[in-house]
Amino acid sequence: MAVTAALLAPHLIIFASAVAATVTGYGFVLLASPLLLMLLPPSEAVPLSIALGWVVISVLVTRPAVWAAVERGYVARLAAAGLLGIPLGATLLLTLPPLVLRVALGLVIATLALFSLRASLKTPNQSPVRPEPVEGDGSTSSPRTAVVGAQAQAETGAGSGSGTAAPAGGAGGTSFGWRRILFAGFCGGVASGTAGLGGSVLVLYLSRRDLDKHRLRATSAATVWCTSSATLVVYAGTGQLHGDLLRSLLVLAPALIGGMLAGSLVFRRLPERRFRQVTLTFAALAGAATALTGVLTAAR
Repeated sequence: MAVTAALLAPHLIIFASAVAATVTGYGFVLLASPLLLMLLPPSEAVPLSIALGWVVISVLVTRPAVWAAVERGYVARLAAAGLLGIPLGATLLLTLPPLVLRVALGLVIATLALFSLRASLKTPNQSPVRPEPVEGDGSTSSPRTAVVGAQAQAETGAGSGSGTAAPAGGAGGTSFGWRRILFAGFCGGVASGTAGLGGSVLVLYLSRRDLDKHRLRATSAATVWCTSSATLVVYAGTGQLHGDLLRSLLVLAPALIGGMLAGSLVFRRLPERRFRQVTLTFAALAGAATALTGVLTAAR
């Protein structure tokens, strides 16, 4: 029985992580990595979770309906700033006590997510006007954004993937919006380099923008894809992607595919408002879990 449980555990972990990442557009590594570390050495668990997470996000963003929903203006700025923040996060991890970093960062993100969740619960059930594309139908003609808030227009400007133009209110507001996007992306990069919480930071920012669930998930996933691709390149360059990892990927592929299919079903059935609450709850739990695992690791 114990042997059977040990063999099934990695598959269950990958299945659950794929469901979460397909629903929210982020969080595969955040969920899979600490759980796999209980079963595998860090040299195997971390690269494996990053590689599998990259596969999930790659499959997600290449779906025609998801790709059409990506807000490219957000992604370009968030990803660029995030890539600059990751080295600082890694440096902080090497120079400051890991326990302090993980607990402080985890609690900050959990607190911010709970405040955002509370505001979402008090907000009337309103959603942006946009016909919902049918995910996975292979259609590239799904409708784009019908209504985008003035704040989102100011922040993304004319380069947004939705094709919305910046308001004619002068460059000052747009410049301020860009600075906020870059700051959010940079903080996400620092959080990613420090504790792998970059996706949670991105969702905290994007959930406050005028994005429906399709654009929120697609934009989060595309940004995470950019940063995880860079991380994967680093791992490949340092020789941490090897033949054993490829065999593990093939063995776990059924669980990965099953999780993605289940996640797609869950996503389609989630109402607009409930989706936002689910993503914020996941971010809060991720922050709390990061803080808790930091304490437990130090107590060993």
